[in-house]
Amino acid sequence: MASLKELNPYVNVELLETEELTDAALADHNVLLVTDTIKLTNQSEEALLALGDRCRAQKTSLIIAEAAGLAAKLFCDFGESHTVMDRDGAEPKSVLISSVVREGDQFLVTCHDETRHDLESGDWVKFTEIQGFENFLERDFKIAKITGPFAFVIDAEGVSGDRSATTGWVTEVKKPIQMSFNSLRTSIEEPGEFVLTDFGKFERPATYHACFRSLYYFAKKYGDLPKPHDDNDADNFLEIAKGFNPDIEVDPARKFAYTCRAQLQPVCSVIGAVAAQEAVKAVSGKFSPTKQWWYLCLQECLLEKVSDAVLTEDRYCSQVACFGAAFQEKLKSHKWFMVGSGAIGCELLKNFAMMGVGNIIITDMDTIERSNLNRQFLFRSWDVGKHKVGKNIYFKYF
Repeated sequence: MASLKELNPYVNVELLETEELTDAALADHNVLLVTDTIKLTNQSEEALLALGDRCRAQKTSLIIAEAAGLAAKLFCDFGESHTVMDRDGAEPKSVLISSVVREGDQFLVTCHDETRHDLESGDWVKFTEIQGFENFLERDFKIAKITGPFAFVIDAEGVSGDRSATTGWVTEVKKPIQMSFNSLRTSIEEPGEFVLTDFGKFERPATYHACFRSLYYFAKKYGDLPKPHDDNDADNFLEIAKGFNPDIEVDPARKFAYTCRAQLQPVCSVIGAVAAQEAVKAVSGKFSPTKQWWYLCLQECLLEKVSDAVLTEDRYCSQVACFGAAFQEKLKSHKWFMVGSGAIGCELLKNFAMMGVGNIIITDMDTIERSNLNRQFLFRSWDVGKHKVGKNIYFKYF
């Protein structure tokens, strides 16, 4: 706990010392971020759904982040009404307009010299400097349709005039957006449209949705998660998963069962970062949140079935369970040269060290500045002014 507090003295970090997560504790917090749900709920999906119901009742945003071998999932429920003040954080777009022409009860707006407008249907815009209309410059318009990268259509209601007499400018108007989320209990049965992370795997989110649900029922029935690369456990797992999705992708589901017992550090790092982003969105109202299921598939990392995957008790047990003992021994013998230890470099160094890369050599000619502390967690305030690769820096934290 003390080491965690060192990362940022302006963030209050406390331990909730209760045996159960009470409704009062939920009500005191804006966001509940849940991981390791199978352990948390004692292998009960119903217990997780009940937690989701309680978050709804207390108006607490719920984020679930899970890693299972070479797969990961994220779920967000920000309540029945969530306001997004700024969906992308970018400066409002502004484009020079060559003409505005009436087409029935709508106007066709055309950009000057084929300048891309980069707007979307549903965006709001306002116009300046354009002459030839009445009640045109005084109001905002909602884009009804995008006809191409250089033109779009707006409604002409309440505006008189047929064609603009001059050129002018159109500027995006950012307005609050109301979003409604389904509860976990509703969404798990009717997930709707998944957020795609790989357009080459259109069916994978539905497959993984069934696979992650099946983990609770497999663990409840057999007392534990599927053993690494065990065909019998994979068959039993697949039978349960088909109950949730009869059209499940068989081979990806089997690979999921082979590796789901592992908690791979790089996968956890990725899903943890994504979940942290969603938590910021929940409390700030900035940027569009994930709605609502996000699945990550990294099965390309497993080219073939592993024959030497075993259950161990050491710090690399997950990697051995996923990739085998020979893979881990090879990783320990590697010698890697790391150039740069900035924001990305620090994250990579942490990953490499936790993965068990045997030898890492670092070079960085820079010194530590106070501005580094919010993104380079290997350093502390008392390190400011020292060289990043000083002998007393990295060895202290590795």
